[in-house]
Amino acid sequence: NRFVVRPAGFTISGIRQTSSPAIANPGATGTGGAKFVAAGEAFTATVTAVTSTGTPTPNFGREALPEGVVLAPTLVAPSSGTVGALANAAIAGGSFNVGVATATNLSYSEVGIATIAASIADGDYLGFETLTFAPIDKTLVDTALLTRTELQWWDDYHAHVRAILAPQ
Repeated sequence: NRFVVRPAGFTISGIRQTSSPAIANPGATGTGGAKFVAAGEAFTATVTAVTSTGTPTPNFGREALPEGVVLAPTLVAPSSGTVGALANAAIAGGSFNVGVATATNLSYSEVGIATIAASIADGDYLGFETLTFAPIDKTLVDTALLTRTELQWWDDYHAHVRAILAPQ
């Protein structure tokens, strides 16, 4: 199936210590919970691109220019703790097979309880880009209805059109 579906999100599973004894993440929710790995110790996680129904998107990472994923930590506890850095948090698009990739060399630089979220690395999955450049006639639009952001986009677009179409 060559059909590509934009993932609605990502699930992260199979979080476990990379080296022996490869203990699974106990998923502690408080400071009294079971310990997982020491700060800086390698752990493994599996990332799955999923549809809105939770079904894996098997063609994720098989696009003409494979999309990648970046993982980001959020500190849960202690509330006064330091948010650490997640090492090796970028997963190349070519690493995905049937919508699933496993990173085996992740590590978190701080102690505490953290969650990990995944998102599209470039923030724009199979995004659009301008293919043709032509000025837009401003007399055809009631600019009073446009927001400041929309007017700025229009001005930026026209500057780009001038740069491309102006004689060199």
